[in-house]
Amino acid sequence: MNMGPGDLCYRPQNRWLRREADGGRYGQLLRYLVLGAVPLAVLTTAAWSNLEAVRLGYRVEELRLQKEDLEDEIRQRRLEIGRLTDPLRVE
Repeated sequence: MNMGPGDLCYRPQNRWLRREADGGRYGQLLRYLVLGAVPLAVLTTAAWSNLEAVRLGYRVEELRLQKEDLEDEIRQRRLEIGRLTDPLRVE
């Protein structure tokens, strides 16, 4: 009788067997999860605060430009008031 390469390895069909849960493995997995979540939370918080600082910087610059525009408008209005109330023009 000739034996092929597949005949040397016998694998029984143990479909009815169930693997028992390994409690230590779940604890180790939970530990890795927590150890991974802590740096992720720290990095997320650092990135968020950095983005918030950038956003506020843009807002400050926008308000500074708006203030300059309003000051220019005030100067223009004062010149207009001075021109309209000039005694030579009123006569």
